[in-house]
Amino acid sequence: DILQTGGNATDAAVAAMAVLCVVLPGSVGFGGYGGSIVIYSARSGRCSAIDFDTRAPLAYRDEIFGDDYSAKSNYGYLAVSVPAITAGLTMTLEKFGTKSWADATRRAIEIAERGFPMEAETHKHLLKWRVGADDISHRAFFPDGTIPDIGQPWVQKHLATLLRKLADDGPHAFYHG
Repeated sequence: DILQTGGNATDAAVAAMAVLCVVLPGSVGFGGYGGSIVIYSARSGRCSAIDFDTRAPLAYRDEIFGDDYSAKSNYGYLAVSVPAITAGLTMTLEKFGTKSWADATRRAIEIAERGFPMEAETHKHLLKWRVGADDISHRAFFPDGTIPDIGQPWVQKHLATLLRKLADDGPHAFYHG
């Protein structure tokens, strides 16, 4: 869709990543830890790379974790780093794309709103996730309390609302909104 409406390969890559953030949350998500992208410009003959790996919060201190680093760095609020996917995709579009964030995330918003068939690997991942998730997180992902069966539609209205806000207000609202 992006290429057919005049976008470039970078726009298409960001749009594809946005869709993956909706349909493969066990692998990547807008609140995810990060990634990287390498872009080759045929016009200039140059390669560019953007590293948008996650960062520890500015308030990080070793003593916060005490002697239970393994548990605290994997579970609970101390396990959360500053999410970088949204910032990295934004920078990619701003530096190398031709489309807006709203254009690049249009299809992802549609898929989150309408839903898509739950696939087996995501279902397995979500069943495992549910064991350690608190009630608020579980209800945010599954308002009716149940994970859809394989092949059943997974509608993510809350995610669609967030993505629409970012499309309307700009993706920097993810961090400053």
